[in-house]
Amino acid sequence: MCKKGIAVYLRVSTTGQDLASQEPDLKAWLRGNRKGRRVTWYRDTFTGATMKRPGMQDLEADIRTGKIGTVVVWRLDRLGRTVLELLTWLDALDVAGVEFVSVRDAVDTTTAAGRPTLPCHGPIP
Repeated sequence: MCKKGIAVYLRVSTTGQDLASQEPDLKAWLRGNRKGRRVTWYRDTFTGATMKRPGMQDLEADIRTGKIGTVVVWRLDRLGRTVLELLTWLDALDVAGVEFVSVRDAVDTTTAAGRPTLPCHGPIP
């Protein structure tokens, strides 16, 4: 059986910014955690005001088709702007069985300690 791949997602807001500043930490994480899995890089130069970004849409399509087992970002703010957006997206990953790592924020659902960082499914009782 083929292991599901790792998705590395990078984003900057404007063409005047550079994605390269995010790469060293992400590459360091991959060196210690890749374990022979395929790595696909998804890059956006796009506002964080919307989750409808070209790279994000490609990533979501690959998650839906089962190609991705882990999503790695440099920091949570590279993924989304609001807590609600982030929690909704992280919950969707959890439902899809996809692990999540934010290198700089020390969020890692690939570990037992990181699992409780995800929200519960549905409303708070």
